[in-house]
This record gives sequence, C-alpha cells and structure tokens, in this order.
Amino acid sequence: MLTPEELLDVTGYKEDYVRVLILIWLNFKDDSLKGDLLRKQLQAEQIITSDNEELPVIDVETAQNIVINLLSARNGTDYNLVYSFRRYLQQGVNQKRFLEAVIKNLLRQNISYAELQGSLARSVSFDNFRQMLDCENKIDIRFLTLVNTQRLVTEASNPEQLLIKDDTKALSTIGQRWTVGLDIAGPEEKMFTHVGMERFKLIHEQIKLYAQEKNATFIIRVHVGEGYFQPCESQEDNNNGEGIDDIYADVNIYVFRAMQAWDLPEHISNSKEVNVTENEIWVISASGFCYEAESVIISGDELRQIIQSAKRLCSDGQ
Repeated sequence: MLTPEELLDVTGYKEDYVRVLILIWLNFKDDSLKGDLLRKQLQAEQIITSDNEELPVIDVETAQNIVINLLSARNGTDYNLVYSFRRYLQQGVNQKRFLEAVIKNLLRQNISYAELQGSLARSVSFDNFRQMLDCENKIDIRFLTLVNTQRLVTEASNPEQLLIKDDTKALSTIGQRWTVGLDIAGPEEKMFTHVGMERFKLIHEQIKLYAQEKNATFIIRVHVGEGYFQPCESQEDNNNGEGIDDIYADVNIYVFRAMQAWDLPEHISNSKEVNVTENEIWVISASGFCYEAESVIISGDELRQIIQSAKRLCSDGQ
C-alpha cells in the first residue's frame, strides 16, 4: 500500500490536503459509517460541531493530520474504511503511473519480490511491465486476483451451484499476465458460513488441479482475520464448526527495513532516539488468524545475529 504522501503524489493532489479533505467530506458525509467517522475526526479538531456541519476555512496542518489519519488507519480510522477513501482518490489515475509508484515504494523498502492484489492493467503492455521491473535494483512482481470475502459469508442462492461466474472468472486468470493465485480479502465483519467453507474448498481444489496440470506453484492468500469462522454457540451445532485456519493455518512474520520515520510502529515513530536515516533499523511483526502481535524494532546487526543463530540450529538438526 502506498503511503498517504505517495498516494496524493500519484493522484495529482500533491500537498493540497485542504482540497483533499473537502472532497472526501463532500463525497462521504452522507454515508452512515464513513460520514460518522469524518464527523468524529472533524469534531475532535473542533472544525465542526454537532449543530454546525459547514466546513470553515481549515489550516493546512490540521487538514494534513486528518487526511493522513483517514488514509492510513490511524486515530480511530477503521482499516476497512481506508480502502474506500483511497479508491475514491484513485479514480481516473493512469494505471501505468500508479504501478510505477507501487514499484518505487517496494524498492524503497528493499523488497525484491511481491505479490500484489489485483491484476496487471490491460493498459500496461508486457514490454512496459518488463521495463519497470528491469531497473537498477531488480524486483519481481506477481499478481493475485481478488475474491471478495463476501462470497464466503453468504448462503448460496442455488445450493447446486457453489461457484458462480465471478468465481470461475477469477480462477481463469491464474497462470496468465503474471497472475499466480487468488487473494481472499474483504471487510472482516461476518463469520464464514458452512456453504462459504464449501466454496473455499472447491476453489482450493481447483487451484491444486491447475498447479498439477501446469506443473507450477499457485497461491491462495487469506487475509488476517478474514478467514475466521466462529462455530454456532449452540452445543448441538458446535461439532460442525470449521474454519479456514483448519485448512490453511499459519502465522506470518513480516520483516522490513525502516527507511522513513513513518515506517516505524506508531508507538515509536515520534521517538527522537530512533533515527532511521543514520541507523539500520528493521521492523518485525507477526500475525495470524485473529492474532496480531505488536511490531518491534531491531538493529541490522542484531537481526543478522538472530539469522546466523537460526542457521546454526537448523544445521545441528534442532
């Protein structure tokens, strides 16, 4: 995900935070969830009151703070709502230019391989894409087609047909235009239904079949929390409870080098004792289904010592 500053740069808004805040307000103020969030942010900054919702003249610094909160899930902004604000600002943006910004963001973090949600835009030719990847610091990118979690939390209108046209269309993209799998993602609002679990199993089996046919490795990525199924509380139904974590259990550990202050965990990003421009600082976080650990920071030397110790333990068979 691009930083708020990178997003505003590629969308052409640059540092015009006041304009961005006004546009977001005008577009979302009547939406129950997003409008309520905006009101809370604006009331906290004493820009509007419960009796007066007319936006006055706003200073740049205040607008900047609110916009960054809205675009980066800070200060009470629900993570799922961030996507709505970002998608609104991204409307009409040249896809080639947007992809170039994403690649630049990944390179800044010293990431050499990434699997991005979505697909390679039709407006980006194979030659253009290869040129983007063939830069001074080599990077390899693959895509995962989105399957919305909503498909797994609803009952089937036709129990005889678990997969619908959108499912088969998503599956058909695998193995084409740098697409190597599916990304199951969406708001973490509901439990998976038993029918949804059957859909997932069917999708999983289909991808396994594709992999065998093409002698390739394909991916199903289920986002943290979005693959959680909570069994019915009634005792008689408890034995039927099943979740994605029963099939696809894991804990993911993410490690990346902090290149800017905003790369650091929020609780330490303003610390004067941590200087990321003069020191090699790495961020480690761990997450799994319905679990997320607080990120920690570590020096490059300490991280290398841990890796060397782990290699020694592996070589000793421990």
